[in-house]
Amino acid sequence: MTITTSPGQLCMAKISLFGIFGLLFIITAVQAVVVAHYVFQRLTGNYKKKY
Repeated sequence: MTITTSPGQLCMAKISLFGIFGLLFIITAVQAVVVAHYVFQRLTGNYKKKY
């Protein structure tokens, strides 16, 4: 099975690419919110030490 594409043409369907990059964006955004929340608590001194 060979796939022939023209130079500059995507080899994946656009919906697949949007799905993959959308999922990566959502994961990155959630991580950024969690880290920002942690940093904000650390800077304001409102964090609880677990140990």
